[in-house]
Amino acid sequence: MTGSHFDEGFQYEASRHHLDVLMGLRIYAPLFGPLRLFTDFLGGGSHVWSSVQGGTFGAYEAQGWRGVFVWGIGLQVRVTQELSVGGRLALRTAGDPLSELRDYLGLDDTGGLSVNLGGTVSWHF
Repeated sequence: MTGSHFDEGFQYEASRHHLDVLMGLRIYAPLFGPLRLFTDFLGGGSHVWSSVQGGTFGAYEAQGWRGVFVWGIGLQVRVTQELSVGGRLALRTAGDPLSELRDYLGLDDTGGLSVNLGGTVSWHF
């Protein structure tokens, strides 16, 4: 996630990138035909790269591993016996190495929560 923000009378740039290593449980509920509803509960680690830069306070970067929990819900269509595609909405917790700095500077911070929308491809064996 990267973006420009205007907060407290000044502009700043912020970016945050994640690399997740997760394991968990996914539960499917057939709706009709090849359409299925699913939910998943995942836990693991997230390597987070974070930066914030503004004219009055300079540039800061940090990275590191954080614990993460993800709850997702979505729809999936079984295209073949082995292949399914779909979409997923997920709520995730993951700390940001620069959260305390954002809080100190009075900048917007998500408090470690984020919402993600994405596609899914599953290979069943």
